[in-house]
Amino acid sequence: MAVQSRRPQNLILLSLVLIVVAFGAAYAWDARREADRAERLDAQLRSIESGDLASEKTRAELAQLRADNERRLDFWANLIGGLGPAVTVVLALSGGLLGLNKYLDARDQERDDRAAELFKELLGQVASIEIRQRSAGIAGLGHFLRPEASEYHVRALSALISSARMETEPEMRVAIRIGVEQAARALPASILRQVPWRGVDLQGVDLHGCGLQGLDLRDARLEDADLRGTNLSGALLRAARLNGARISDAVLRDADLTYADLAGASLVDADLRGALLDHLKVVNLDIAGADLSGAAFELSTIPWEKVTGWREATLDDSVRRTLDELLGPEPSGPRVLMLMWEIAPLVAGGTWTAAYHLVRALRREGAHVAVVVPWTQDALRAEPFGHEVEVIALGLEPPAERWSPYSSPAWSIYAHLRPPVPESQSFASPYTPMYPYGAYGRHSSYGRSGDVRGSTLLRLRDEFTRRAKALATRLEFDVVHAHDWVTFRAAQALSKATGRPWVAHFHSTERERRSEDPDPIIDEIESGAVASADAVVVPSDVTKRALVAAYTEPRRTLVLPNPISVETIAPANMGRFESRSVVFVGRLSAQKGPDLLGDIARSTRAIDETISFSAYGAGEEWSVLRGSPDVRLMGPLEWNDRSEAYRGASAVLVPSRHEPFGMVVLEAMLHRVPVLYPRTSGAAERLHSGTLIDPEATDEVARAIVVLLAEWQRWEAIVEEQWSDVVRYADERPHLELQKLWSELTGQGASVDRGGGHAQRDMM
Repeated sequence: MAVQSRRPQNLILLSLVLIVVAFGAAYAWDARREADRAERLDAQLRSIESGDLASEKTRAELAQLRADNERRLDFWANLIGGLGPAVTVVLALSGGLLGLNKYLDARDQERDDRAAELFKELLGQVASIEIRQRSAGIAGLGHFLRPEASEYHVRALSALISSARMETEPEMRVAIRIGVEQAARALPASILRQVPWRGVDLQGVDLHGCGLQGLDLRDARLEDADLRGTNLSGALLRAARLNGARISDAVLRDADLTYADLAGASLVDADLRGALLDHLKVVNLDIAGADLSGAAFELSTIPWEKVTGWREATLDDSVRRTLDELLGPEPSGPRVLMLMWEIAPLVAGGTWTAAYHLVRALRREGAHVAVVVPWTQDALRAEPFGHEVEVIALGLEPPAERWSPYSSPAWSIYAHLRPPVPESQSFASPYTPMYPYGAYGRHSSYGRSGDVRGSTLLRLRDEFTRRAKALATRLEFDVVHAHDWVTFRAAQALSKATGRPWVAHFHSTERERRSEDPDPIIDEIESGAVASADAVVVPSDVTKRALVAAYTEPRRTLVLPNPISVETIAPANMGRFESRSVVFVGRLSAQKGPDLLGDIARSTRAIDETISFSAYGAGEEWSVLRGSPDVRLMGPLEWNDRSEAYRGASAVLVPSRHEPFGMVVLEAMLHRVPVLYPRTSGAAERLHSGTLIDPEATDEVARAIVVLLAEWQRWEAIVEEQWSDVVRYADERPHLELQKLWSELTGQGASVDRGGGHAQRDMM
């Protein structure tokens, strides 16, 4: 351990010397004073003796004066006689103390040398390749973090932090974490700041209540750390990983948290005044009671819909007003239980895209919506609609079969040739023909023996129905809203059990998906829904006509064009004229026209071979394009990665034979890519831009593509026109009509006939 100063021994020696000097000085002064007095007395006596001694009294006084003088002279003579030995003793003691002091200094120097040698040895152990040596070294460093070892504090801390940055062994990480916790509690912030903490890996560290103000913790890994009540004011936490960390009641004033990962963290009651908060990761971040007054951030860089507790936080007035506009007021109105089959990442196609934008738009209007899906919570992405829309997962495991959600079992014979299918798409799609190998009886339970896709899907649907029905006793709701045929039976069961109204939302009909050979089971389910639902919602007039032609006129029909959220698109994901690339995005099914895509590509390249074609998607018609020299098969994309299809594209082609709406049209426009889409689609009923086509007229479509890519100025003008058109469309807020419908069905709005003869109403 370090040598301490010999100041106590030196002070004793100095004190003795000063005492001797003071004593001698006092003696000399008093001796001089008495000598002077003796001289005066002798002079006085001589004058008296030489004079006339008149009385006896005078003689007595004289004798007394002489006696006093002699006593004084005797006292000082004795004192002087004794002073010599005293001085000798003092000098002897002083010499002894000086010798003792030198001895102690030598011993302490030896201890200092041993401490320095031990510290050097510990540093060597910390750098050892042997884990036991490293562990012993880390443990030993704690000895040098005690207050009396101040000259070793910075070096010991540096060794700990360097190990925290580089160590990978789990047991070593525990030892390092304990050492850092000890250091943070033993050392002042001024010492802690002398060491760069950037990039340290301290997962699960307990630093609650510590003073860490001003620390450089950029890029640090602090997942699940306990930072409750910690002073981190002015700390640099840029790009730090704080997911799952407990940071409640912490002081983060003026801290830099830019790009930090705070997913699942708690900042409840934290002081974030003046902090920098741009580009945070915030899924399930709780900031209830936190003070963000004066915090600096660009609102658009943070997905606030994924932050919990922001309504209870202290925010600048302008920020709160903006968030209320972006995310909507507190939920109110009819409580809606919305049944879905698809949810990210278990996504099959446009139905999920439409539902995603619809729920987000409804939440911004203050709608009270909870979403119910069949799958396990672990299979889902966290809070796809924001934390104020509850997602109730009923616990079904997605099927393990590795087949595309849009394919038939027949497609599996090309397993060795087909493009890879993401794991997230290995589930039962409701938009795939269940029995592609031939006809079967309408009353057959699960079709032909061996046709496992149909049986898997229907059994999943039946279990979904059973579990959804159980919600009748667990949840309070006013209306059930079901998306597409695979959820209709569950909605009917819930409605029957509770007496609540239900809405059948058709994103497409079976006759549109497979006009030549509709699936009879799906056909029957859709027909039953039209007959029993309190209202039917369709995305377009074209789908309404198909519904009426296939089944019957619904009691109430709401034509609800699919809403779209105008989201910020990165420039890198936008279109590019120079690439001369035409893309297809969607299911490779007969409905979507992959065969027409192949014909159009062939005709286009016959005119201009510099134009290329790519297809993003999967499905039973994949083989139509397999081996085509004109179309490159890219495989399906994860839903969150769909922007990759539009990145650098010169045009998007939608050759669908039947397109109930066409979310791909809206998304292409948002990505600033010119889009060619059917004039008979639902999107064409609402939009005024883009290039309308007849997909069956393949040569005509080919010429339109060549013209589109011939002149940059014209291409750019179409991009701008489309952008303005889609923004205008988003501002129309068609979803408000759905809220009105819910209010009427639940009696919270206009009166509604709930008797057997529901009034037919066209709400176009």
